[in-house]
Amino acid sequence: MGLPSTNKIIEPVLQYIADGKEYRRIDIINMLTKRFSLDDNERQVLSYTGLMERYLSSVGYIERTIVGYYRITEHGLGFLNQNS
Repeated sequence: MGLPSTNKIIEPVLQYIADGKEYRRIDIINMLTKRFSLDDNERQVLSYTGLMERYLSSVGYIERTIVGYYRITEHGLGFLNQNS
């Protein structure tokens, strides 16, 4: 299937963390791996590059609370509400 584009990961990630709790980065990566049927190489690329969290942080949809943990922001909830 290949790595999903950043546009395709926005909603699944935000839906996964929509309850406002802190989520471990590895759990988000695991969810995306299952959701998009990524193979080991694709999973490693997603994990090691940090593309998912860098993009979602740069647009203000998630925030890092401590190293390796993220939660959704009000801006992320707004995006999710508008696009779900």
